[in-house]
Amino acid sequence: MATIIAHPQHGKMFVYSQAEIDRHAALGWSVWVKPDPVPVVEPEPEQDAEPEQPRRRGRPRKA
Repeated sequence: MATIIAHPQHGKMFVYSQAEIDRHAALGWSVWVKPDPVPVVEPEPEQDAEPEQPRRRGRPRKA
């Protein structure tokens, strides 16, 4: 299984064995843990005081 390791200067990369993790840990790398996603809270839609009347079909009448 692939593991992601991170380094402050070099960024992140995948490693595939415990030997690689140990070798890179000696060089300043650390195992990167994915942060938990922040839940998105959507605001509730505003309620109108009066519902809008549906538009009448057809061509408007002349005055």
